[in-house]
Amino acid sequence: MKVLILMGSPRHGGNTAELCKPFREELERLGAETRYMTLSDKNIHPCLGCYACQDVEGTYSCVQHDGMYEVVDSVLWADCVVLATPVYTWYCTAPMKAVLDRHYGLNKFYGSARGSLWKGKYVAILTTHGYDREYGAGPFETGVRRLCEHSSLNYLGMYSVRDEDDLASFQTAEAREGAKLFARRLLEAMEARTQLRGLLDSEGRLTGFPAKRKKKLYALLYLAEKIEPGHDYSERELGEILKAWHTFDDPATLRRDLFDHFFLDRDPQGRIYRLAYPQPDPQKLGI
Repeated sequence: MKVLILMGSPRHGGNTAELCKPFREELERLGAETRYMTLSDKNIHPCLGCYACQDVEGTYSCVQHDGMYEVVDSVLWADCVVLATPVYTWYCTAPMKAVLDRHYGLNKFYGSARGSLWKGKYVAILTTHGYDREYGAGPFETGVRRLCEHSSLNYLGMYSVRDEDDLASFQTAEAREGAKLFARRLLEAMEARTQLRGLLDSEGRLTGFPAKRKKKLYALLYLAEKIEPGHDYSERELGEILKAWHTFDDPATLRRDLFDHFFLDRDPQGRIYRLAYPQPDPQKLGI
């Protein structure tokens, strides 16, 4: 697997960079090929909104010949793009925002050209922030989720650490181990799609629920990615999400197995469900 880490912080030795270290080390230990690209020194201009890229077939073709071309080359190289950024004013940094706005040339949706240059790639977030996870980083995650839906990208989740003691917050054993676990989960999530290839229809829905334990765990890992973290769901609401991602009409079995394998938490009354955080360690699950 090839993983591109786009580093959005202007502080190349700051908090987000510190969190990226164990994350990247674990990816490489597990055999992934990585690239680490800092954005603040790439001279990436804001999108002009000119739509010129929408009339050029098969290539990025922005009229601004700046550092974005280097980013695009690496995005096309990668299987997974990790957006690493601190949260400033409830969203990413300016260099990261410029990159996200300049994605237009990768999607040919609005002119004479057609197609997508990055459809099917994986996207994840690694972020540092103040406040709690949902309040501090939730708006940025929502924006990235919508970008992925719009662009037919596979969103794999977010790992975040709250800044409570500046750099020391990101050097704790808990923060470092969390970053390593997230690296393992990304690789396993990508592997899950490979393992489930024969069980997914053209819309990414499960057409059957595997009987063998290992493949079943891959299916549960796949389904857990479809549930938004930090939100409470009634049994009915969770069932609607699960129905959208399988064709054999058995959300009750899927819900029960997600809970039994610790992908979901449930209140004592058994009425409210929430995505477990952190998610189970793939190595401990045996996949």
